[in-house]
Amino acid sequence: MIWNPNQFGGSARDAAVDGIVEELQALCGKSLGGGEDALAEVAMAVEATLEETPGAAGEDGVPGGVVALATKALWAIGETRAARRLGLLGAGVIRPGEWSVAGGATLWIVDLRPLCPAGGVVMELQVLASLDMILDCIADVWDDTEGRGLLGLQHLSELARRMNRGRKRGHGALKLEIREVCVARLMTLARRRGWVERPELMALDVRG
Repeated sequence: MIWNPNQFGGSARDAAVDGIVEELQALCGKSLGGGEDALAEVAMAVEATLEETPGAAGEDGVPGGVVALATKALWAIGETRAARRLGLLGAGVIRPGEWSVAGGATLWIVDLRPLCPAGGVVMELQVLASLDMILDCIADVWDDTEGRGLLGLQHLSELARRMNRGRKRGHGALKLEIREVCVARLMTLARRRGWVERPELMALDVRG
């Protein structure tokens, strides 16, 4: 359902809608072009859907269902960048780090496993293009620190192993290539966004 502005009175933006707005603001950051008005529109659409269809959020109203509804609403109003960002968050591909970083630096983690489904064919060009898109989606999280922060790559070794199936290139060479692609993209983003630094890259693999 897409929000109809004539459907609600002046009191429609109640505590539930405010709560959704607050959550979306935290998740979408500066990727939302329409600002607070767009957030309110999406929140009202989500709240109206939940009222009309109580099971729309999934079993027991799990947050992931709300994220899915909000993502659809963002796509519908043309907020494609924010929709992509929220979709990646909902799918667990990206997430903020759960531990503090020295100096208040911002840590975001990219889980690479969804880029290499088990048993599927892993296309190298597709993976590299996906990495470009992911980094574009989260770039604004480092704007306030002018690029100072960390990007954590999780399951890098697993991605490299799956990309290396049936190929002669070494597993280590593929890991290095993936890291180099990420560094190059972060350097491009640093120039484009006027950062004074670029986020440092770190592999979060325990082994491999």
